[in-house]
Amino acid sequence: MNSIGDIFNLIFFGPIINLLVLIFQGLQAIHIPGALGFSILILTIAIRFLVWPFMTSQIKATKKMADLKPHLNELKQKHKGDKKAFAEETCIQGF
Repeated sequence: MNSIGDIFNLIFFGPIINLLVLIFQGLQAIHIPGALGFSILILTIAIRFLVWPFMTSQIKATKKMADLKPHLNELKQKHKGDKKAFAEETCIQGF
């Protein structure tokens, strides 16, 4: 189990900490007060930009499911006791 933690630290945690220290030292070198706080903010924003494509696809999928929910609820009420008919109707409707 310890080797898994070492691999995680090597691949994920170590580079993030190194980047945080690099940003901190850069901000401190130009004498910005609160350099640690600003470096955390800058790193957070950078990570958000890196994961932006994954977040947008997830948000689109969630919105699509939210748009389909009223139609699925209507079909559930229509075919309340018959799961087979509900499944066939959702396949016909293209859900």
